[in-house]
Amino acid sequence: MYKSLPPEFPMALDLVSRCNVNLDMATLRAIQAAAIANTLTILWGVYDDPIGFVVWAGVNQDSVQMINKFKLLPARVWEFKEGHITQILHVVFVPPFNFEAKAQLRKFLRGRRVISYTRKEKNKLFVRTSSGFRRSERLC
Repeated sequence: MYKSLPPEFPMALDLVSRCNVNLDMATLRAIQAAAIANTLTILWGVYDDPIGFVVWAGVNQDSVQMINKFKLLPARVWEFKEGHITQILHVVFVPPFNFEAKAQLRKFLRGRRVISYTRKEKNKLFVRTSSGFRRSERLC
């Protein structure tokens, strides 16, 4: 018997279809694994409507090094919740709500201690301090 997927998964697929974005199989599997691992966060608007989502994984230091060296992103469900570093995998905003969704994304990120993401083929690591986020080359 198959387990039913969490309600965030069809919501995320609906948001992707509203954005007119094509999904490859790896992205779809990442969204599915994140939904099962409870690391798929739906961004909500002022009127309680979904305006975007964030696919993230709680990874450890070794996983961050694997991402840096080999560009291997988490693929299994257990890899999405193995550490305390928030690895941002995918962010989707519905076009008319971009400004509001960016504010919700900032609110989501403020609740995290260490954030890692890949942009333009480079992995970036940020650590939250008392004065905001600081870029870091390595973890202490």
